[in-house]
Amino acid sequence: MSPDPDPAARFAQRGRPYWLLGGAVMLLTATGLLVLAPVLISFSWWWASVAAIIVTGVSSALLRGWGVAPPLVPPLSFAALIVYLTFGFGGGTGLLLLLPTPDTIGEFGALLAEGQSSIQTQAVPAEATPGIVFLLSVGAGLLVLVADMLAVWLRMPALAGIPIAILAIVPTVVLRQDEQLWALVLVASAYLLLLRVDVRTRRGEEQAVTGAAGRDRAQGGARIVAATKQPGLGPLGGAIGVGSVAIVSALVLTAAVPVVSLGAPLGVGPPSTSLFGGAVNPLIDLGQDLRRPAPAPALAYSSTGARAVYLKMLTLDSFSGDSWVAGHSAFNESNTVDEFADPPGLGGNVATKEVRTSIQVAAVRSEWLPVPYPATSIEGLNGQWYWDSDALTVATTQSTIAGQSYVVNGLELSPTQQDLAASAKQYPGEIARYLELPGDMPPIIGETAEAVTAAAETPYLQAAALQKFLRGRDFNYSEETPVDEGFDGGGLRAIGSFLEVRAGYCIHFASAMAVMARTLDIPSRVSLGYAPGERTRQRLEGAVLYQVQTSDLHAWPELYFEGVGWVPFEPTPGRGTVPGYSLPSTAATSPVVPAPQASNGAVTGPDARSVDESSRSNTVADAAEARELLTRNLLLAAAVLVLLAVPWLARSLLAVWRRRRTVGGAGIGPLWQDLADTLTDCGHPVRDTETARARGATIRTILRDAGGESAEADAALERLLGEFERERYARPDAAGVARQADAQGILRDAAVLDAAIRGALSPHRRLRARLVPTSLFARVSAAFSPGQGVLSNTR
Repeated sequence: MSPDPDPAARFAQRGRPYWLLGGAVMLLTATGLLVLAPVLISFSWWWASVAAIIVTGVSSALLRGWGVAPPLVPPLSFAALIVYLTFGFGGGTGLLLLLPTPDTIGEFGALLAEGQSSIQTQAVPAEATPGIVFLLSVGAGLLVLVADMLAVWLRMPALAGIPIAILAIVPTVVLRQDEQLWALVLVASAYLLLLRVDVRTRRGEEQAVTGAAGRDRAQGGARIVAATKQPGLGPLGGAIGVGSVAIVSALVLTAAVPVVSLGAPLGVGPPSTSLFGGAVNPLIDLGQDLRRPAPAPALAYSSTGARAVYLKMLTLDSFSGDSWVAGHSAFNESNTVDEFADPPGLGGNVATKEVRTSIQVAAVRSEWLPVPYPATSIEGLNGQWYWDSDALTVATTQSTIAGQSYVVNGLELSPTQQDLAASAKQYPGEIARYLELPGDMPPIIGETAEAVTAAAETPYLQAAALQKFLRGRDFNYSEETPVDEGFDGGGLRAIGSFLEVRAGYCIHFASAMAVMARTLDIPSRVSLGYAPGERTRQRLEGAVLYQVQTSDLHAWPELYFEGVGWVPFEPTPGRGTVPGYSLPSTAATSPVVPAPQASNGAVTGPDARSVDESSRSNTVADAAEARELLTRNLLLAAAVLVLLAVPWLARSLLAVWRRRRTVGGAGIGPLWQDLADTLTDCGHPVRDTETARARGATIRTILRDAGGESAEADAALERLLGEFERERYARPDAAGVARQADAQGILRDAAVLDAAIRGALSPHRRLRARLVPTSLFARVSAAFSPGQGVLSNTR
């Protein structure tokens, strides 16, 4: 006679491919990726990720079918994923296009760097650049690999949904996108299908081992269950119930869990995030930081130059229509800050002066260093820092600007109006790319640019006319209007709305001027950093000290003129300083002109706040921000603890319900079922076909082997066995009297035995049995088996 099968068999059978179960895992992973649809513009990334899922999942199934040892399946499947990535993203560098070479590794590194840069600088929804598609494909392959290990190899399909659930909350909790009900429904349905397929697979394994005799015994046990089980929801009701709970729980979590932003608020304070970092739009983050209740100190600097300086951190030079991104060059580790390259396009006729700028950063955290343009070298930095070949901006991958004190050696450029006027619209190939514009541009942008510059004859006069137009009385500086009107950001739609409403803040003025300049064939880009700040009476390194607040975060356009290079302009009213060369009516040697004061009501941002008010409110704002951060972290920690405690709570409530049934006259059956579940939770799966005495012998063996056997536990077990047999085989009236007379004694004996079984475990396994009750997951899976109730193990 064949041995009884173990329906709770833990590991996959060697030599079986498990195509249905593996296919359900691949479907769950593919649908799980759909929750990222609101984060990216196009849908091409999903097909590349699905291809990675199929290659990895099918490889795992084939390897299992070929009889490969289970521990070798994941690494070999990962190797298949590498082959796919080499073919799809290796750029032809692979051996036979499939096997990676050193050049392939270099190509992967470039894609990783490009993807990271795009994530840090793009808006949401973002363009799916090759780097982002590569990262998503790698992530999809690893995700299906983990889910396949859990669901197929370890036979724990319920846990396979955890990585997908974490992925599902990313758009809402991390990126602050609205929850997508359709995506959650698809993910929940795919998860239920995985559980259903697992049940069918287990049934098939059981029937294959048991044979006809085993099926007869199972039918006999089913008749006992049918005679004793209580009314319930049944398989269909259980599936609907679990699906509803999954969907509702996801929606509740996305609404209740506090927002954890990767890039905002920007500036100082406790959040361990990066200025202009995270998978969010740096322009929108800049606006969010400007809307802080009160500014805080960001840095202080002094310069030996003749004027206050703009401190550039990041240059956005590629415009896709939806956002500005830093898309044209990557940092080279050979570009160390001890020596910079010459500024692009700078001619020998432009007057320059060597200057030193000493900078002390406060609590700002960022990977982008505030640097005046153009720098020639930097002294005193901690960590490894590199400069960008085009923009000469400085960044790090292993440090932060917080607390840095450094000196920037650079040039103070003084181009004259004659220098700028002499520039023609003839640009070298590496500069012409800064003229790129999308084809679906709102007509108001080009029409406005043409109208404003109708009388301008040179690129310089056109640029000056654009700046004058944007700084005119028709435009107001407002940090709230773009949010209220729904056009915050620097994309085409935002610029079109800004030119209609004529109210916004620096990102709208800078983006509008940069895009309108490109329509006039003037190369342009947008720089982010800090405006010059406020001059004080103090001195640093022998020069006048300037204090810069978080409210001085700023965006400004830079336009390219052949023979001069990149030239900054200031189109934002009430912000920064207007360079003299940008005012055609002034003399060639005109000094920098302070920005004019806006009329009452025009400036609604930080310019309207006095320094005294800012100083008094800094402490209050920082304390409030710290309290808010602490509250968010505590709520997030509480939410995680609640999620971890759900299985333990469900198992505990089930045990309480069973005890109440026993007290209410249901007899020992519910407690016997709870005892079987305790055994399963503690790693001792029970069989539906074993007798009560056989199970009792198993319990004695467990306690004896673990040294936990005691007279009290043995006596409790003997009384429970006697009561169970008396209830099953005695006359109904006698059994009923016994139940009513000794219900409390049965409860005490069951508690003693439960404690003894759990006490035989190590502390670690005992905690795992509480937090991850295996019997509960098996009970949920069994609910999806057609025509079967939950086995009561009461034979």
